[in-house]
Amino acid sequence: MTILQERIMTADNKIGISFFGAGNIGSTVLKRLAEMSDEQGGALRDVVSVRHVLVRDLDRSEREEAGFFVEPDLLTTDVADILKDGNTQIVVELMGGEQPAYEYISEALKAGKHVVTANKAVLAKFGDQLFSAAARSEVHLQFEASVGGGIPVISALRRDLAANEISSIEAIINGTTNFILTKMGAGDDYETALTEAGRLGYAEPDPSADVDGHDAVAKSVILAMLAYGAMINPESVVSEGIRNLVSADVSAASELGYVIKLIARLQSENGEISVSVLPTLVGKDTQLGNVSGVTNAVEFTGDLVGKLFYEGPGAGREATTSAVIADLLEVINDQLRGIQPAPLIQPHPVQVKPSEQIESGFFLRLIVENRPGVLAEISRILAQASISISSVVQKDITGQETASSVPDSAELILTTHSSQRGSVLEAVELLGESKSVLQIGSVLPMSR
Repeated sequence: MTILQERIMTADNKIGISFFGAGNIGSTVLKRLAEMSDEQGGALRDVVSVRHVLVRDLDRSEREEAGFFVEPDLLTTDVADILKDGNTQIVVELMGGEQPAYEYISEALKAGKHVVTANKAVLAKFGDQLFSAAARSEVHLQFEASVGGGIPVISALRRDLAANEISSIEAIINGTTNFILTKMGAGDDYETALTEAGRLGYAEPDPSADVDGHDAVAKSVILAMLAYGAMINPESVVSEGIRNLVSADVSAASELGYVIKLIARLQSENGEISVSVLPTLVGKDTQLGNVSGVTNAVEFTGDLVGKLFYEGPGAGREATTSAVIADLLEVINDQLRGIQPAPLIQPHPVQVKPSEQIESGFFLRLIVENRPGVLAEISRILAQASISISSVVQKDITGQETASSVPDSAELILTTHSSQRGSVLEAVELLGESKSVLQIGSVLPMSR
């Protein structure tokens, strides 16, 4: 028998749990809690009771899809039934979206209720306000499921790495884009890979939040809160999605020994924080480079532990359910033991490094005129912007389909030594003015 089971079996009063939302994830969490009660001989059921489940309407089709039927008398469409219920100690928010989720979470915290949420959008935008509300009410605000799916990323930062100064984080934290890029690496074009992701349920009907990088940006902001105590406006994060990537980019990167991944990169240096979410060239022989499909991965660099690598399922109802229930059991455990919640870091505005000053090596794919002197001209342009070339590969693509009508053309693949992003963008602008450059394909950072 576990310690938690012993406490559950000797508890005097039941802990009331209510849910904001019982769709795909909410229904799965409810189902798993019921299964756990049966597996533990009813021990969990003896101390925990589901009080209310807030739904948009009383139609049960979504919950039936999840294979679990919520008792009709638990369902409500009135949030006040939960907020004013003195017997609800814990609220699990699984509605998604900013509103009304933020309002409901905020009101629950003010009412002295512990909150477990997976809502990255709300935390990224209102995290400082919610952290303060939780501190004032001396209640838990748990959000393990907001980043990394089934990987315990949040608990690692809040507990396991708390003694470390985190100098950098590199992460693959969007399973949809990683699946698409994995398929493109195997030969599919972007549209084919996206269609397959949708067919398998990895991509939403409107995939914009994933493929345009917004989902990964929100998660990056949450990581910055925990790693650096930094409250960063999501709109200030340097970001780009994967829509504009083409098979030629993936092939060229592969020939150089790289794969392309959507990388969230956070760094702290000399009191400045930088945060970016960009398609990035990552070495094939690295741990991040070998993360495939919908898998997520996070690499922390701490001053005491060095590099730590976490990898696991980053999407799907099972991974999210695992993280939500882990948070829920932690709150229940603390309630049974009479332990006050550990104080949350209170995020504060920090000095964010200007995006132009973020440094890395860069990959440039250009379509140029295939004639003598062009490479020398491009080298001069790059030197004018203080860019040092690391390697050059040139391919004759005469007769192949390009954006140019010029009969003689070549594909030029350049990599640079570490350069400031602003200098590279300046060079790209100058290249665009050159008559020798027919098309600027892609300009991508390279992982160190």
